[in-house]
Order: sequence, then structure tokens, then C-alpha cells
Amino acid sequence: MAYAATITITNHTFCGRKAYVVNIAETEARDTSETQILDGSAAGVRLPTVGTVVQVKSTLTPGTGTTIDPTLSNATGAPAASQKLVWANGTAAAHIFAGPTPLGVFTGGALFWRATPNSSATDHAVNTEIIIVEGVYGA
Repeated sequence: MAYAATITITNHTFCGRKAYVVNIAETEARDTSETQILDGSAAGVRLPTVGTVVQVKSTLTPGTGTTIDPTLSNATGAPAASQKLVWANGTAAAHIFAGPTPLGVFTGGALFWRATPNSSATDHAVNTEIIIVEGVYGA
């Protein structure tokens, strides 16, 4: 098998604003695996043109690696030290929780997710939930 990511996006309301809950289920993930979060076409849901990431929860089902160190960016393959970076995790762990505060603002209606397990083996499963609020949110 090869890397696969299943993405679902649902609409909600958060503090009177449109909110989007993005769920990503990855299989065969490795240190360079990346997926684009663009839309939930089956449900007709698209990410906002401008949005604020307010929460990220991600859990690794360990394979060869034991931790993940995820990033969200506006461009594919964007390095952690890039203007395209929207959010980067601080400390690698098997379970990541960041939020519920504004973590990063993005524009362009698309994001790229990398869970980044600490192994190049393709035997990891990662489940992630990202909450995005439309527009620029928070202080």
C-alpha cells in the first residue's frame, strides 16, 4: 500500500463565526508525507479564503516512529522556517494538542498538512482534528 489521507470537513458556528472542523485520517504515513486540505467536495464545503487555525489535535498510532511533529503551511513542502508556515508544533510527541487560541492565520483557501513522524518507515497511522474559524480571529 501507499500513503493515503482521508479528509472530511464539516461546517459549524464558533463564537458567531463560520467554523470548519477538518478531520484527517492518514495511513502509511512517513516523515515526508503531506496532504492538501482544500475542500470537502463530497459535502460541498470549502475552506475560507482567510481563516484562523484555533485548535489542532493529532494522535500517532506508532509504527517504527514514536512521535509526530506536525506543521500546517500555505505551500507544499514549505520548510518550518518559511513565510508560508501557518503553524508549527513545538515539541514532538505521540499526541499533540494545541489551542484553543489563535495559532495562525492563512490566506488562499488551502492548507498543507504534514504530521512528520520521526521515522521514514511507512507504517504509521495519524488521526488529526483541526478547527478553523473564518476570517482573522482573536487578539
